[in-house]
Amino acid sequence: ATLTLWDSRQLAPPFDYDLAGTPCESVLVLNELCVFRKDVAELFPGDTLLGEMGAVGYIGRPLRDGDGRPVGIINALSDRPLAPSATQMAMFEAFVRRAEAELSRLITAEKLAASDALHRTVVETLTAGLVTIDSNGTIRSMNPAAERLFGWPSAEAIGQNVTALMPERFRDAHRAGLARYNASGGGDVVCARGAEIEGLRRDGTTFPMEIKVSRLEANGEVLFTGHHEAHAASAYHVSGFPEATVVTVDGVGEWATTAIGHGN
Repeated sequence: ATLTLWDSRQLAPPFDYDLAGTPCESVLVLNELCVFRKDVAELFPGDTLLGEMGAVGYIGRPLRDGDGRPVGIINALSDRPLAPSATQMAMFEAFVRRAEAELSRLITAEKLAASDALHRTVVETLTAGLVTIDSNGTIRSMNPAAERLFGWPSAEAIGQNVTALMPERFRDAHRAGLARYNASGGGDVVCARGAEIEGLRRDGTTFPMEIKVSRLEANGEVLFTGHHEAHAASAYHVSGFPEATVVTVDGVGEWATTAIGHGN
């Protein structure tokens, strides 16, 4: 199908075009510039469109992707024999390269959009709650599972500090741990093995959960993603942690260390 067609007076609507037996097929097969200076309709009698358009001369060049593979064609038809000068050929080549750059941008944008859509689908359908924060502890994203877990709509949670999701007694330790982690340069993994801690719902109730925290960089910005899963209340002693074992994790995990190591 054509993407754009200029008929010397105006843009024409796109249409399907069978390349078999056409000069455009030669361009794709050879993957190089093709110039038919005259009698192009007679050279390709099966291409009835050439005759309908009164084409005499033809010039075409493949549009290539970043790997040099042809992904399209750009061509021009003339109603008189072609005798392009070196300057005209250079201008045509410059036009083609600009079209290639734009086509490459569109292809990349489509791939990124498809990748983003897939990522959103995966994140939104995970049963584990995902909360992403920045280096200041500000919530940047929250998936539907985390919304259900903490009772916060993501639109209201985003922009708040993550300490809103933890009991008051753990907040200072978390802030201090995050500050130490940032000051030290941290690492790629913050708390990969998982730690059992206490979460705070929007309605003020608490619940036991397991959290795993990882560090990532996006557009030069350091972010932390927490994977949260609620535990059955009977499976974990929230109040007092009488049999808890201290879990040693890096700075951002200080919340987990404090919760498990000290309790109330």
